[in-house]
This record gives sequence, C-alpha cells and structure tokens, in this order.
Amino acid sequence: AYGYSDWRVPNRNELRSLTNYDIANGVDWLVAEGFINVKPRTYWTSTTVPSLENQAFYVDTVNGHSREKYKSSPSSQYVWPVRNN
Repeated sequence: AYGYSDWRVPNRNELRSLTNYDIANGVDWLVAEGFINVKPRTYWTSTTVPSLENQAFYVDTVNGHSREKYKSSPSSQYVWPVRNN
C-alpha cells in the first residue's frame, strides 16, 4: 500500500508514545500535530499479553489507557499501520 510493503502493527510502547497526558483529548492533540483520520477509539497493538498468548493489548487514543482483549474477539479496535524508516 502506498508503494511500500513493510507495514506493521505498532507495539504497545510505540502506540502509547503518541499520547499527550497533559491534554484532555489526545485525538485533538494528534490532529493538531498533523495526524489525519485519527479516530477517538482504541487501536490494536502487536504486543501479546505475557503468559496469555491468546490476548493482545490495545491503546485508547483519547486518554492513552491500555487494556487487553482476546485476539479472536469481534472488536471495534482499529489498526494504525506503521513502517520503519
């Protein structure tokens, strides 16, 4: 997509690094920083929950909170693809 084939799902630390904890709504801050199409939702990470191989973490873009969920669960989590430079 977009001329690249090395897209991946970010890990938990990478996704949480986009959180500004001094702002009430992280999505507004991300948009002000130049990100587009950011949804006030939760986004999957590639980080598996230790000792629970069937669960992965997701991160809330509004407040930076991270929780876990079964990988096989129907979900409303989005995916924010990233690539290495």
